[in-house]
Amino acid sequence: MYTIGHLALGYLASRAVGDNSKINLPLVFTVSIIPDIDILIPMIPHRGPTHSIVLAFLLLLPIFYYRRTQAYIYYVAYASHLVSDLVAGGYYSRSKLLWPLSDQWVMIHPKLIMGSREEAIFEIFLLCSALIVIWMTKDFKPLLEYDDSNFLLFFPCGTVLASFFFILYHIINLTNVEQ
Repeated sequence: MYTIGHLALGYLASRAVGDNSKINLPLVFTVSIIPDIDILIPMIPHRGPTHSIVLAFLLLLPIFYYRRTQAYIYYVAYASHLVSDLVAGGYYSRSKLLWPLSDQWVMIHPKLIMGSREEAIFEIFLLCSALIVIWMTKDFKPLLEYDDSNFLLFFPCGTVLASFFFILYHIINLTNVEQ
């Protein structure tokens, strides 16, 4: 799944399990894409240790400490990334879900192939659904006010922009090759 889908699914999953409490949108968005930090670290295989449920618990310990009863909301956003990569990934999606307890890759044949038309439609559906829910619940309002956590939006926004420029670069190169 691409960044937009992870952001939308992370938000929708968090909102689904939340008890209508105030959700920290920048934190939900950041946590929902954190597993893909492995793309920036050359020594770690993609969907390796950062896609582990065990590591998720360890990484989110500060959130458990500061958010206490609401911490599960952010764990669900992280976990939604792990599940969606298995369901909507490459031809044989795999992740190290139990690392470091197990070094085994968990593999399934995905229902949605990343880059397929069906997967793109699914991600657009998730994005539209998330935008509607964000609007209806007014979860966007804290973004319009000063909040220390709003700096976290740098990560999801940077990821979306980087993805856009990566795709644009490849489109430009494809048109140059065809000429």
